[in-house]
Amino acid sequence: MIFVLEDKNPELLYPHSLTRASFEIRVGFYTLIERALNKAKSNDTVILKVRSKIKDVITERYPQCQVIDLSCRDSYEECEKMEMPVQSLWDAIYLNSEMLCKDFKDADRNHLNKSSLIQSTVYGERIYISHMAKVKSSILDSEHGPIYIDEGVSVGPGALIRGPVYIGKNSIVNPGSRIGGGVSIGPVCKVGGEVEDSIIEGYSNKQHDGYLGHSYVGRWVNLGANTNVSNLKNNYSNVKVQLESDLIDTKKMFVGSLIGDHVKTAISTSLNTGTTIGLGANVFNNDFSLKFIKSFAWGREELTDFNKFISTAKKVKERRGRKVSEPELELYKSIYINGIK
Repeated sequence: MIFVLEDKNPELLYPHSLTRASFEIRVGFYTLIERALNKAKSNDTVILKVRSKIKDVITERYPQCQVIDLSCRDSYEECEKMEMPVQSLWDAIYLNSEMLCKDFKDADRNHLNKSSLIQSTVYGERIYISHMAKVKSSILDSEHGPIYIDEGVSVGPGALIRGPVYIGKNSIVNPGSRIGGGVSIGPVCKVGGEVEDSIIEGYSNKQHDGYLGHSYVGRWVNLGANTNVSNLKNNYSNVKVQLESDLIDTKKMFVGSLIGDHVKTAISTSLNTGTTIGLGANVFNNDFSLKFIKSFAWGREELTDFNKFISTAKKVKERRGRKVSEPELELYKSIYINGIK
């Protein structure tokens, strides 16, 4: 029996915490729940303890698990307990390189499938490419960290990938992309431009030129062409981020953007250092965006129409063979009605 605990104080995980449990944060190759399910034997029960607000969504996402409310008293003293190794999203960003190296070592797949590597240049030996992936005329540099390219991945000509990097199943790295160290890309993503020290969750797109650094990007996000993220202040001081009503000193010099699920940015959007963007926001302007962008924002001051948001979310998910479930719909509606930032 494996007991997976959600963080009792999820505030520092905003905006991820609006729609997801803390154990769904990706660090390295996997989320904590993925690690638990990978570890579980066929006769093991995996128990998930979560906040009541997201209990129905988590139950729907993980039907193979038993889901209980965070307020329930523990009665599983003999269980193996798994808890998050990070307290905030910037913790995840800064731990990511270490976990990528650990996960690569644990995977024990330190070899190249030459049939997957087409006219490419390789530096270093810590590289794994699935036989179901394709890498065309690119540069893979593993001298500073390992590179793991999972099944179904396509890397276009002219891409530069510098480890440590994990590219998840069925993701696409566009031609000419520059993927720097400390990057985790979830499944079914499309990535282009320059990315370094960032975590991109599944089913999100950053297809075009533009810089993304020291950032955490949720699911079903689309960053428009030439979206650029600042990750360093001009005075080199610690970055502060606003999480709902609290302004937090991250005690880090480099922090980019923390982006919630279903966020969209317009062409040539500029995101300031330490920007947080809530669920379903549409970001567009002629200047640097606000540093705190509330859920369902439409530009700077307006609120998106909820029915239009749901219509778009359904279209986006249907393109990937997914649906907006009833528990998701109710959660989004609750966040919209209650005005959670």
